[in-house]
Amino acid sequence: MATVGGRSGAFRVQGLREFQAELRNLDRTLGRELRAGLKRAAEIAAADARSRASSSGGVLGKAEVVASIKAQAEQRAVKISWGSAAAPMAAGAIMGALAYPQFDAWVGASWAPGVAGEGPRAINDAIASKRPEVEEAILDEIEKLAARAFPD
Repeated sequence: MATVGGRSGAFRVQGLREFQAELRNLDRTLGRELRAGLKRAAEIAAADARSRASSSGGVLGKAEVVASIKAQAEQRAVKISWGSAAAPMAAGAIMGALAYPQFDAWVGASWAPGVAGEGPRAINDAIASKRPEVEEAILDEIEKLAARAFPD
C-alpha cells in the first residue's frame, strides 16, 4: 500500500515511480488514466482555491483571476497553476507585487508550500485545508488502478 507523506504541502507517494513504470509495462493507457486520476485529486484543492479567491474581493476576486486557477497533473505529480494570457494580473493578485499598488504585498520566496497564511494567496490555504482529502483521493486512484492492473 502506498503512503502519502513528505514535507508540508508536498504529496509524496512512496513507490509511485515504480508503480507508474509497472502500469506502463502492462498497458500504455494505464499511465494516462493515472494522470487523469491525479488531476481529479488536484481538482479538490483547486476548487477550494477558486472559492477562496472569489470570496476575497479586490483583484484576487476578479472572475478572470479565479478562472485561471487550474488543477494539473503528471503521472507523478499533482499541481495547482494560475495565470494565463486572459488573466495577466493573476500572478500579481496571487503572489502580490512590490511595485504595483493595485496588488497586495509580495509574498516573497521563502514560504513553505501548503502552510496556511503564507505563500500564494488562496492557493496555499486551499492546499493546507484540503490536504487530507487530496491524499485520500490520490490513494483511491492508485488503488483503483492497481486493482485493474493486478486483479489477483
